[in-house]
Amino acid sequence: MKKTISRIKRFFNSLSPKINKSDLEIVNTFLEKNHKKAFFSMSLVDQKHCINVARTLLNSNKKLNINTIRLALLHDIGKQIKPFSVIERTFVVLLPMNNIKLNKLSNK
Repeated sequence: MKKTISRIKRFFNSLSPKINKSDLEIVNTFLEKNHKKAFFSMSLVDQKHCINVARTLLNSNKKLNINTIRLALLHDIGKQIKPFSVIERTFVVLLPMNNIKLNKLSNK
C-alpha cells in the first residue's frame, strides 16, 4: 500500500515538476560545466527524477564518491533519444512485467 501511494505521488509530481534552489545546489555542487549542459538538455521530469535519485544517495549515509552522484544526476541522459510521455512512464512503472514488450513496441 505504501508503495502504491508513493507511485501515485510520483505520478502527480511528474505532471508539473519544479527545480528549486536546493535542487540546483546539488547540480552545481556535483556537475562540471560540460555535465551541466547535458543535464539541462534533459526534460524537466528527468532532471527532477535524477536530482531525487542523487538526493536519496546523499541521504543514505553511505560513503560515496563524486562520480556516483554525477552518475545519478545523469543516469537518464539517454531518454533524449527516445523520450517517454507521462503515460508511457506510468505504464512502465505500473506494469513491470510488460516492460520488455512495451520497449519492443516503442522501437517499431
